Amino acid sequence: MFLNREAFLFLNGLAGRCAGLDAFWIFWAKYSVFIFGLAWVYYFRRDRKLFFRLALSILITVAIVSAVKNIWVFPRPFAQENVRLLITHHADSAFPSKHTAAAFAIAFGIFLKRKKAGVLFLALASLVALSRVVVGVHYPLDTLGGAIWGMFGASVILILANKIFRDKIQSARKEKR
Repeated sequence: MFLNREAFLFLNGLAGRCAGLDAFWIFWAKYSVFIFGLAWVYYFRRDRKLFFRLALSILITVAIVSAVKNIWVFPRPFAQENVRLLITHHADSAFPSKHTAAAFAIAFGIFLKRKKAGVLFLALASLVALSRVVVGVHYPLDTLGGAIWGMFGASVILILANKIFRDKIQSARKEKR
């Protein structure tokens, strides 16, 4: 936990030094969800299967992360450290980061089906994770946990969707015979 704390103090030390950078970190920590929401809506129009897979990924990920947060309570950095807090936040459980988990669920879901766009969204999801630490509401391990849960949720949905799709194809082939 020493490295987690030290990494937090270093990253949070970037806050409060430049108003322009603070605005950048605040945007990614609070409002980036709208960018991921727009991507989700975009795929509603372009690829309905992917849209529904992303929706299920988000639902599963948020449900798992919420359950983990309710079972194991990990204090937020601002409840334990001298923090440069750039946004207000409830002092609920910090681990895992729900914002990061949702961003990675969408980004990794896109990556699994559309590699080029997925790489871009994974980079943006990483910005979300980093920003949550810089603004003072998460430790680095909170966001790493969120990223892992988000990618897990997207992977589970892809595996289930592929299995269901494969089963439907096999059933259709049997009916034709």
